[in-house]
Amino acid sequence: MTLTLSKEEAEVVMTLVGSVTGSTEKSPRKHADSVYYALSAEGITAAFRRHLDGFRFMERPKHNW
Repeated sequence: MTLTLSKEEAEVVMTLVGSVTGSTEKSPRKHADSVYYALSAEGITAAFRRHLDGFRFMERPKHNW
């Protein structure tokens, strides 16, 4: 599967997956780490960490997929 993200979207994803805790073998963190390091290899940084004080999800996404 291929997913296309803008640089800013990728930075948000990296910030979120970089905040997942738990076992690197027995929790979702193993997948989060994989995504984090793949983004890092593409030059993405976790630029939004200062905004991460809790999670709030929109009722509707901004994009119409």
